[in-house]
Amino acid sequence: MIIICHHQALPQRIPQPSTKPDPLYLIKDPLYRSLGQLAKRFGPILYLQFGSWPVSVVSCPAAIEDCLAKSDVTLANRPCLLAGKSGGYDYASITWAPYGDHWRNLRRISSLELLSSYRLQLLSSMRASEVKSFVKKLFQASTNSEDRMIEMKSAFFENEDVGWIIETEEARKYRDKVERSFRGGGSALVLEHYFPILRWFSGLESKFKKFHEVNDRFVRGIIDERRKMLNDEAALGVKKATIDVLLWHWHNSGYTGVGIDTCTQQARSPILEKAQPKIDEKVGHDRLLPESDIEHLPYLHCIIMETVRMYPAGPLAFHSSSAD
Repeated sequence: MIIICHHQALPQRIPQPSTKPDPLYLIKDPLYRSLGQLAKRFGPILYLQFGSWPVSVVSCPAAIEDCLAKSDVTLANRPCLLAGKSGGYDYASITWAPYGDHWRNLRRISSLELLSSYRLQLLSSMRASEVKSFVKKLFQASTNSEDRMIEMKSAFFENEDVGWIIETEEARKYRDKVERSFRGGGSALVLEHYFPILRWFSGLESKFKKFHEVNDRFVRGIIDERRKMLNDEAALGVKKATIDVLLWHWHNSGYTGVGIDTCTQQARSPILEKAQPKIDEKVGHDRLLPESDIEHLPYLHCIIMETVRMYPAGPLAFHSSSAD
């Protein structure tokens, strides 16, 4: 966990590398591995100076539990990165919004509507359809001797968020821009975050403003098209895709986050081979493995949980301190 302190600097008794003016040259991608190496050398609680940002790196489970239990409100905010200003509508989406009434309302909608067990079950047919399409593409690619990458993440999120997969040139360009946004201004290794004066020379901020215009135009088109489908009151009661839920709340009153770079895929063949006999026994060879069968396959469930633990989608939790 990384805590960015915008107030009083942390006491000097916290270990820190003896580098001047700051240790940024020691930090390389992936960030969590670089910080892990520093933590092994200097201790589980480490103070760093990232340019103008005083940063505390906490890697001790007991200390993290203390931070999240006793100081959860103080550390509830997220750092103000460039991606949040443009792609997050000036830090208004749930990913970037500061802790307060607005954030709590977004979290309530996400918990009760978007990420509830009922909605996940409701959208299971969409995920199953995408898995079948993925397997079909794999089979078609197997006839070729060349390696080929098949993207599934965007299809999953588009199908669940919008209700269909958008296969246009504009949509593909939009995905590329969003991915660059997350890997650019959303990254913690962008020097413009720590040295604001560099924004005058790099042009990164203007690039994100252009991305914001593209994002607005693309999303507005999807919303307008969906509104036409939900024009009558009867249709408003049938909320299937994520965008339908948000439109329904808008009619009666930003959950925003694109799953471009938030999924982790790791596979170790020897371990999966051990799970294969149980899968064959429960599922057979004539159908796909449905989500409901995972609870009857404890070994496979353990593989999934351990993979997520060892290779998390977000291995670092960024928090911004709102008080000393």
